[in-house]
Amino acid sequence: MSEVPTRSEWGTHFLHLFLIIFFYLLWTGRQLDNFGRGSWIEAHVMMALALVAGLCFRVWLRRTTAAREKMVGGWLAIAVVLLVLFGSVTEALVLSLAVGRRRTIRYLTENLFPQTEKVIPVILIVLLAAVSNLHPIFVAGALAIMTVRGSKLLYGEEVGDETEQTGKARRWRAWELFNILLWLLISLYYLYGQILNNWSAHSISSVCSGYPYAWLQTRCRLTSVLVHTNTDLLFDIALVVFVVTAMSAVNLLGATVEWFWASVTRRRQSPA
Repeated sequence: MSEVPTRSEWGTHFLHLFLIIFFYLLWTGRQLDNFGRGSWIEAHVMMALALVAGLCFRVWLRRTTAAREKMVGGWLAIAVVLLVLFGSVTEALVLSLAVGRRRTIRYLTENLFPQTEKVIPVILIVLLAAVSNLHPIFVAGALAIMTVRGSKLLYGEEVGDETEQTGKARRWRAWELFNILLWLLISLYYLYGQILNNWSAHSISSVCSGYPYAWLQTRCRLTSVLVHTNTDLLFDIALVVFVVTAMSAVNLLGATVEWFWASVTRRRQSPA
């Protein structure tokens, strides 16, 4: 059974991608730099294998019969849980994104944990808190957002009829777009400034210089900078604001693109 993403899911796709990058830097990165997890080759091979496995599961689930779908979904759910239990959280996120977020949650719910979708926000907060020495305001902010918005972060917001074109509606949408872009730029500017200010302090590191390639050394330095800057209260507030406004901006972009293609399709189908 295939899934067709809706325009309300663009932001949640961004959130999933952001979590992968976040865990790659602060979970996988710290395991490599500070906690003796294997080698950088092993870590990246595992992520590549998780991506390939996720794509294989995706194709398999599309082509399998309805009778065997439950069995395949069960194997997927077990694979995700085992990855998390053995500390491969980044790989579990990559696997679930490749398969499809809604599909993964559905199979986890059906095969292992009833009502999983209701506790996933809390599970993500626990994982975020375990990633590094995050300031409590970051965890509290993320928890509050996920609690208030609930499953909207998991499945996408329900978007109503946007055909209304009154002056008041247009002004409201313009004001909403202005606020989203304003806070997105402010938060991004502060995050960039703080990272830039701390970058030089981590330019000389025996751990980072031990990696053979420049991109690995850059990843190591960025991980080190984030570990130190995420104890700053304003940095964590800016990070939460950035994620929320970026999700809204991506949703608006997705809605605009889909509206444009829908208009083109209607024009082509209309009689000359």
